[in-house]
Amino acid sequence: MKQLFYLILLVSGLSNPLAGQIEVPLQGNPTLQRFYAPKEAQLPKGWDNPGSRSPQNCMLEKNGIHYLEASRTAYLPIEIDTAGLGEAPGTLTCLNCDGNPIGDASIFGDSLVVTAAPDILGAQYTFTVELCRSLGCRRKSFTVLGRRAGQNYFPPVVALEAEERKLTTWPASLLPGPLACNKFIDAADAYEGRDQRIYFTTYTEADSNLYYEASRYAGTDSVYLVLCDTFAICDTFHLAFRVRHDTLKLGGGSQAVFLDDFSNDGPETDPLLWLDTDTYINATYGEDPPSLGVATFDGINRYGRPIGGNFGPADRLTSTYLDLTSIFDPLYLSFWLQLRGLGEYPEPQDIIKLEFKKPNGDWEEIASFSGVAIGPGGGQSTAFEFFSTAISPDFKHQAFQFRLTSYNDRKGIDDIWNLDYVHLSRFANDSTINDLAFTYVPRAILSQYSSMPWRHFKGREAQELANYLAVGVRNLSPQGQNADPSRVKIGEKITGIDVLDATLFNGLERNIPSLIPQNRTYVMEGDPNFPFSSYLSAMQSNNFDGYDRLEFVTEYTLENGSQSTGPGYEAILRNDRVQRPTIFDNYFAYDDGSAETGVIAQEDDLIAVRFTTAVPDSLRAVRFHFPHMVSNVANQEFNLKIWIGELDNSPEFSMNLLHPYYADSAFDTLQGFTTYPLVNPNGDFAPLGLPAGDFYVGWEQLSACTFTDCISVGYDKNSPQAKEALFFNNNSSSWAPFPENFPAGALMIRPVVGSTTPGPTAVGEAAAPKTTLLVFPNPANELVYLNLEGGQYDDYRLFLFNSVGQLLYQGPMQPQLSLAGYEPGFYLLKAVHQKSGESLQQRVVVAR
Repeated sequence: MKQLFYLILLVSGLSNPLAGQIEVPLQGNPTLQRFYAPKEAQLPKGWDNPGSRSPQNCMLEKNGIHYLEASRTAYLPIEIDTAGLGEAPGTLTCLNCDGNPIGDASIFGDSLVVTAAPDILGAQYTFTVELCRSLGCRRKSFTVLGRRAGQNYFPPVVALEAEERKLTTWPASLLPGPLACNKFIDAADAYEGRDQRIYFTTYTEADSNLYYEASRYAGTDSVYLVLCDTFAICDTFHLAFRVRHDTLKLGGGSQAVFLDDFSNDGPETDPLLWLDTDTYINATYGEDPPSLGVATFDGINRYGRPIGGNFGPADRLTSTYLDLTSIFDPLYLSFWLQLRGLGEYPEPQDIIKLEFKKPNGDWEEIASFSGVAIGPGGGQSTAFEFFSTAISPDFKHQAFQFRLTSYNDRKGIDDIWNLDYVHLSRFANDSTINDLAFTYVPRAILSQYSSMPWRHFKGREAQELANYLAVGVRNLSPQGQNADPSRVKIGEKITGIDVLDATLFNGLERNIPSLIPQNRTYVMEGDPNFPFSSYLSAMQSNNFDGYDRLEFVTEYTLENGSQSTGPGYEAILRNDRVQRPTIFDNYFAYDDGSAETGVIAQEDDLIAVRFTTAVPDSLRAVRFHFPHMVSNVANQEFNLKIWIGELDNSPEFSMNLLHPYYADSAFDTLQGFTTYPLVNPNGDFAPLGLPAGDFYVGWEQLSACTFTDCISVGYDKNSPQAKEALFFNNNSSSWAPFPENFPAGALMIRPVVGSTTPGPTAVGEAAAPKTTLLVFPNPANELVYLNLEGGQYDDYRLFLFNSVGQLLYQGPMQPQLSLAGYEPGFYLLKAVHQKSGESLQQRVVVAR
């Protein structure tokens, strides 16, 4: 069985104990969960567990009732107890057979014989039979339910577009009795879609209205709808949903290339190019990718949860339908593939298959790629490798497709493959293409933190501000190219003030060599090409004083006149621009908000993170990001500990017997972090005074556990500088920094400071909001209107997040919001009640 962890030796020597801290793979993806949460929140309660309703599986027939279909005959043994009635024979009489609603009924021998009428619809009747002898009479009752047979209906096909949701109503009135139960049965068909969903409009009662949400796949999806009434008559509707999807024609004067470098915002694949949404589009899991963004095969479904089951097909990435009949030149498919990246290695049995679709609709395997025999978490990341294969003339048909499918144990994010730069054209046999691309987003503008309170930055700008720029760029063309012009801009979104605007690549630095990944660091301080002194002065000005929250956005851009352009090459221009926000709020953070793995402590071991205050402050709460793991650790306990000044065995504050509550994706406004306000044993808020200087926040694993059964805290491997702030204590021994060979990263722990204590993360089921937020038009262009039904605008505050959870805007609730300046894509709009914390949200699509 695959191990999901690796251990780090704490000190050198053969007799050393194993580390108390372990890096472990994740089981869930909160970014995906947040992305789909608005859509999930619109589904009727109980849709994903219809079996919990009664009657289960529409088993309506009851004991003690004899069920009889039309024209059928039942022989019901009378078997009356004759004790005390006298001697036989006596007489048997049906007291109420005449005029019954079931059909013919009579006594034959020692049985009651009932034949249901051929035209019966549904009726229930209790027959009474009496046996009389010399000493008395005794009666027995028989309840018979006569009914027509269940019917099969074949309604017309329901047509809809890819990813369309359609409401349909089916006539329960065809049943003789009131509707009592409903269910779906998946019908065997050749439909290849996996993301489609079908559900009733309510699960609190039987319903014949249903929604069908189409996948991106064209074809006909067959489903059986079963409706049953109180007579236990079940009619079956043979439903067919025909999904239409456009075909992308290549060649013949049309677009000549299929190209995706996954530099779009994500986390979903581009619906114009791909039919599956299994892979995770992100800029965090790849290491030295050919361009910004990768498609990660991560072993979890589109909603960020494990696929489940044993070893088998997991993530699938299938191209749209490609008409290749107008291309007569040789044609190739190429891509770059990486094992592990910043995740976990796939093992030899964990493979990816490449398949092509033949004209008859069958799939043919073209190539497969295997994992490596390296222990979990061990070794270095592997580089992206280029792969190219010819597309033979046999595959040049009107609906050609290619797909990549990963195979693993489907238990979580522990067998990572990163895919980049998928290219189909007559030039795709070559690893070069005329493209200059950024490969990473910029770093935060701070030297240590990703976020911090402004008052701790104010007065220490020279110490806290990073004096350098980190740039990842790659030239995929066959010769060196100049990135000219290029810019670096840093601006604050709320005030609209720009603090830095300069050329990014200066002098000879403009030339980017061919194919060699460039991870450059430009020290701005003292470099005449960068106006660092004016940048520092702008940050030291009073322009930003008095704001509760500030957001500085760093943007890199480049241009190159030799890059490929035209239809199909949109990604080449898209990867010429990257952004990264730096937040100043009421908390300290080292992480970027995304966890690639997790870190656990063994029983009685402690882990702590160092933070530094510039001015005295008050620690109000601590936020943890708890990623979901293979084991359910929600009932385990840990102790939260705070140290001031130095780490020792006597923390200044402890909260014991805490549980790792998992933030509710649909309602938690803290983006996947669980908030623990500091409270005393009585449950009262107990803020802790912090002098200027170092303090440490950590936890002690209290419950007995082994390896991945322990509580895990998110670990961001894209923030390597934060490893210097990590310390461990192995079972009450002395404190020490994390070992040198432990992967660099940031623990996702965020202390909250200031004058206000935030509320704890809700752990119970969120009540249905009494207020509703309506957003229209949706999709929107430049402006969206907000209708707050059942609530007052003044009571709410408005937040806008992009598809990866970054906060783009916040302000007072208002009837309309300008979306000008935002790129096309998916956004999450939240209205949060300023007193109760109630969160209303809608997904908004910006389309232009």
